[in-house]
Amino acid sequence: MDCDVLIRNGQVVDPASSVPAQSADIAIVGEKICALAKPGQLSADGARVIEAGGLFVLPGMIDPHVHVTDRVAGNMRVEFELTSLGAIHGGTASFCDFTIPLKSQDLVKALDDQRAEAGLSLVISSPTEES
Repeated sequence: MDCDVLIRNGQVVDPASSVPAQSADIAIVGEKICALAKPGQLSADGARVIEAGGLFVLPGMIDPHVHVTDRVAGNMRVEFELTSLGAIHGGTASFCDFTIPLKSQDLVKALDDQRAEAGLSLVISSPTEES
């Protein structure tokens, strides 16, 4: 099988399996995984080879607990673009940020601001009858 990228000898985590991570090779064509096999069974001819021995290979992980817009003294600590780049380089395909309204901020306004900036997830940190 011809592939563009061959990841060799990684400890592959399969979220659909109850089996622990196992050593495997992964063939990629374009942006899609096209084969998963025991180490040494896939051809590396013409492929960019990534040696992953001793490393875990995870499918596009989702981090459901990120605080990108946590505010300190009213200012965001980092921006979504920088957080996204860091996540991608660490193997995280997607993340969920929390909306944490400032004490003086209306809950609906905080949600609207968050949605306009990047997405939506909500933490009600100081619940009141109005919220």
